[in-house]
Amino acid sequence: ADTIASDRVPLVSDAPVVRSVTSQDDGPSLAGFGPDAGAPGLWDRGDRALDRLAGTLVHRLFQRGWATPPPAADAVAHLARLVRSEELVDVPDHGRFLSDVAAAFLRLAGRSDVRRWLAQGRAYYEVPFSYAPADAPGVIVRGSIDCLVARADGSLQVLEFKTGSPRPEHAGQLDTYLQAVRQAFSGADVTGELVYPGPGE
Repeated sequence: ADTIASDRVPLVSDAPVVRSVTSQDDGPSLAGFGPDAGAPGLWDRGDRALDRLAGTLVHRLFQRGWATPPPAADAVAHLARLVRSEELVDVPDHGRFLSDVAAAFLRLAGRSDVRRWLAQGRAYYEVPFSYAPADAPGVIVRGSIDCLVARADGSLQVLEFKTGSPRPEHAGQLDTYLQAVRQAFSGADVTGELVYPGPGE
């Protein structure tokens, strides 16, 4: 029989390499925010899908624009209206999940500095971006900024909300966001903050 030659030459593409800014991040954790804080349970499994959904819902609560943090019951009730049924398919305990997300939001929104920063301009949440770092030819970095505050004077502030404890990679993540915003808004004064749960200033 005739032999068909096999082409084993590796494929080479000139297309850029796309990297996620959070590829080295283990993701946030809601451990310690719910009514059973400190006890082993739902958030000790390291479920990144649940953590991402929790972060998205925290941002949706911020978009509600409360002047002062609401009672926990109001935050949970608002979450129940915001979340889509398909988003909860893999959530084992809906009630506990929404309560823990509300608790995380309230600890972030309760910071006086966070309220001051958000009041200084117009806040945009989960802002997607793609940018090409000057020091990494052939690479495109993609991600989503938790909150970008645009002030009347043209300055911009990046707020990166974290529901867990500080980790070394968080500073690098914020730096990437700042570089992306500075590239998109050349000449603008761009600052950033890592925001962890707590009293703030």
